[in-house]
Amino acid sequence: MTAVINRFELISRSWHLSISSAYVIAWIAVAIVWQRAIFSGTNIGLFIVLYVVTGLSLASWTQLVAVPFAAAPTLAAITGALFLARSA
Repeated sequence: MTAVINRFELISRSWHLSISSAYVIAWIAVAIVWQRAIFSGTNIGLFIVLYVVTGLSLASWTQLVAVPFAAAPTLAAITGALFLARSA
């Protein structure tokens, strides 16, 4: 049983790391653009931290929503978008 749990944790970590590493440059770039264009009086470090933490939380949310729908990823995307739109 622990071998199955350890395998799931490894897959989960690698998925999160791959998604986060793919988007971290975009999160930082968007933070810099917003700080330069709109909020020029605010510290840029605050925006970078804010966007990276927000991006990591959205990646975690995506994984949390997708787990019950492993056999139907399209249904997971639709359900996740609806939940996210409803909470906003």
